[in-house]
Formats: sequence, structure tokens, C-alpha cells
Amino acid sequence: MCSSDLGEAAITVNYMGQVAAVQVQSPRSGSSDSWADPPANNAIDRLVWAKLRKMGLTPSEVCDDATFLRRVSLDLLGTLPTVDEAQSFLDDTHSNKRERWIDHLLTREEYADFWSLKWADILLVDREKLGDRGAFEFHRWLRGQFVRNRPYDAWVRELLTATGDSAKFGPVNFFRSADTPDALARTVSQAFLGVRVECAQCHHHPFEKWSQEDYYSLAAFFQGLELRPLGKDRVLVLHPGYRDLTIPQTTTVVTAHALDAPVSDRLKQGDPRQVLAEWLTAKDNPWFARLAVNRLWKHFLGRGLVESEDDLRSTNPPTNGPLLDFLANELVQSGFDLKHVMRLILNSRVYQLSSEPNTTNQDDEQNFSHHVIRRQSAEVLLDAISQVTGVPESFPGRPEGTRAIALWNNRLPSYFLEIFGRPERNTPCECGRSSDPTMAQALHLMNAPEVETKIAHPQGRVARLVAEGKSPDQIVEELTLAALGRLPDERQKTVARRLFDAAPPREAAEDYLWTLLNSYDFVLIK
Repeated sequence: MCSSDLGEAAITVNYMGQVAAVQVQSPRSGSSDSWADPPANNAIDRLVWAKLRKMGLTPSEVCDDATFLRRVSLDLLGTLPTVDEAQSFLDDTHSNKRERWIDHLLTREEYADFWSLKWADILLVDREKLGDRGAFEFHRWLRGQFVRNRPYDAWVRELLTATGDSAKFGPVNFFRSADTPDALARTVSQAFLGVRVECAQCHHHPFEKWSQEDYYSLAAFFQGLELRPLGKDRVLVLHPGYRDLTIPQTTTVVTAHALDAPVSDRLKQGDPRQVLAEWLTAKDNPWFARLAVNRLWKHFLGRGLVESEDDLRSTNPPTNGPLLDFLANELVQSGFDLKHVMRLILNSRVYQLSSEPNTTNQDDEQNFSHHVIRRQSAEVLLDAISQVTGVPESFPGRPEGTRAIALWNNRLPSYFLEIFGRPERNTPCECGRSSDPTMAQALHLMNAPEVETKIAHPQGRVARLVAEGKSPDQIVEELTLAALGRLPDERQKTVARRLFDAAPPREAAEDYLWTLLNSYDFVLIK
């Protein structure tokens, strides 16, 4: 059997309107009886090792401290460690320093900035659609949920039942982003359930059990929702009470009910969105917690346990079902504390594996036997360049020093953010944000005048180091720590020596920094 035949796949069976999936596995040949489990930091590791043993895969070794520090800082905060932080972490000899660093990162201000940016993509916080005030208030409310570490179920319920002035109460702007009953049905089901009901809008879902009636029964919760104009870019959002919905181009009237749920006897007692919100965030909802933890797993590990991360159909089963169930249960039992699940994932040995494959797992793309290398997202990369060069980016109308991950306005002019995949926020699918490297991105980093200006800025890092009379070795060490979170290796030292032998210190340092910013080690999260 060739290596490309290794792995697993789901085969969909469709017969007379009934749909089912069968998982087929093709393990690597070899003796799993002699497979020795590596050390396990927590239950996540034990569940992953069990799957790897079954598939005949050996996990990679744990990554080194510098790689871990840079990876976890970018993944959790969208922010590089500083030179002092990197040096301190590398010098720390305590055995639990990684656990302590994770706990520290979870208290940082950048945490709320970064995760509100991520959720603003999902919840369509688009200034073009909402106007300045609406987008600002929505983003501010969203950020507040992460500042407080408010339970996930609590803020989702508040969002789904939000009522009030869009210029004063942020979450009501969600109903302006998706402003029709069917658009809301699509957005809510995909953003919070991972169920793509839009495929049932015109006919029975081709890969699932959902019918057209299911689709419009979900949309009926929002039938009659009113957006009353209050002025320029301001509306009053309220739901005066339940109304039945007629399926377009038919005479079929449907009554609101949630997916696989009966009609509630409380449906006509006030705002029907309350019924939907309570069902959706219930502890026993089969999708809500699973989608939340699958999103987190995809973010930190580079691939969802279900892929795509927001497509939880029965015909798209997880690659490790017991692990998905465990994480979902942890989220529920913790009171929907997202930080609790993050802490579990980040402390696992699985998350801390090296991205360097071994002979058994080099073709594994499903089972998390080695870390997945990813490109930094647009805002994170722009902030990283600014931090390393010591020159903050200037955004129109924003205070000096504002970071890209903290922007509420997704339409601020920025060629850099556009070329590196900033989403337009017109779909709740995270596929709207591009993370694939392109030739245009590589050429931009090599030739962009704004990057060159930052490198050569008279108040930048290079200028400061030279003005302080630092030696070439000291300059190279700080620049490498700033960009890569580690000390320079022999190859980089050799390149640096050649540069400093051939040019004045400032010119050589600028060339060396330019080389670092264009390296895979800088652009990628390994």
C-alpha cells in the first residue's frame, strides 16, 4: 500500500432520502502491540495516543522552549513575545514554566483584543453594513465578554435575544448584519451549531436529514423581528411577538421549532427568540458545545477534529470522536468557560509537539501526530512587523500605537491587511479569512516601502541599537530574539558576519532584519 492510501475517510451513503456515513480507516502497517505511549500531560494526550496507536503512527518529539513560547504567544494573544520575555523564558529552569506562561498569557489584555477580532469575523461585525457607531458598539460589547471571561453560553443568549438601540447596545447589531429571517437562520445555525441549513432552503439537504420545513421553522423564530429607523445608521431592534412564517412561493405555513426539537408551549409568550436561545445554549444541545471546542481545536492545532470546523454533519464525522466528546463535556462542566478548554489544549503534549515529522507520521494530516505549520494572519503579521522593527503602524483616526488586532473597523484602508487575507465579513464561515501564502504576499514583504520604512526608521529598533553602541553580535542577538523568539543559530551568525564585514553597522543591521522578516521562521507559526 502506498503512503497516500494511509489515513481515513468518510463514505456517504444516500438512499431514498436517507443519509448515513461510514468511516473507513487504513492504518500504517506494523506492530501496534509494541507501541509505547509517550508521556501524557492530560486526558487529551491519552485520547490522541490511543488513535495514533490504532493508526500505527508515532508522534513527533516535543518542541523546544523557543518554539513553544512563540507558538503559544501568537496562538493565544496574536502577539510576539518581547525580547525580555523570550530571554527570561529561555533562562527559566523550572519544570512547570510552560504551564505558568500559559496562565500568564490568559490574563493579558491582548487576549481580549485577539479573540474579539476572531469572533468579529464570525459574527459579521462589518462597518460597511453597520456603520461606524454600530460596528464600534458591537465590537466593544464583544471585547467586553472576553475581558470578563463571561461564560460562552451566557453571552450567546444575550446576543440572540438582544433588543434596543443599535447605537447604544452593541449586540443588537447582529440582527443588522443578517437582517432577514432566512439569513438569520443560516448565520445562527452555522455560527453557533455548525449546521449548514442553507442547503435545505430550496429542497431537502443533499447530505443531511434537514428538510425545507426544518430550514424555515428555524427562520420562523425571527419572523416579525423589527428594525425601526432612529436616524442615520441607527435602528431600534425588537421582536413584538411570534408570527407564523409561510415558505416562499408556497402556501405552506410553518411553526417555529429548533432542529430536532418539538414546538415549545412557550413560543407565543413574548419574544420567541428566548425559546431558541435557551434551546441553543442548553447543556444537552448536541451541537453547541461541540462546535465551540472544535473551533478552539482548529485554531490551536491547525485542523479541526471535524473539518471544516463549522460543518458538524453526521456525514462528516470527527477524526477523533472520543476527544471531541471529552472537550465538549469539559466546556459544559466548566460552566462554558472557554479559557478552561484553552488551558487544557495548550497544556497538552499534543499541542506542544514539534512540527518536524518522523518517518511514521510525515504524511499524517488528520491525527495530530505533529504540529501543523500555519501562516500568521494578516493583523497578527502586521503587528509582528511593527513590534520587531519598533515602529507602530499608523491607522487613520486611531491613536498612535493602536495594534491591528485591536481594530474595530474592518474597512480601514490597508493594502497590507487586504493582501494578507483580511476577510470582508460577509459570511459566518471562517473560510472568509485566507491564510494561504501567495506570491503577492512574498513580493510585498520583499519590496513593500512601508516595511522598508519601518526597518530604516530613525526611531526604530535598528537605529536605537546602533546609537547605543551595541556590538554586531549584540545587535544580531536582539534582532533574532525579537523576530524569532530565540538566539541566532550558526547559519544566521554566518550571514550576519558577512553583512557586517561588507557594510556599515546600521546598513548591515537593516539588511539582517530585512532577511529575518522575509524568512519562513518569521512569517510562519511552527
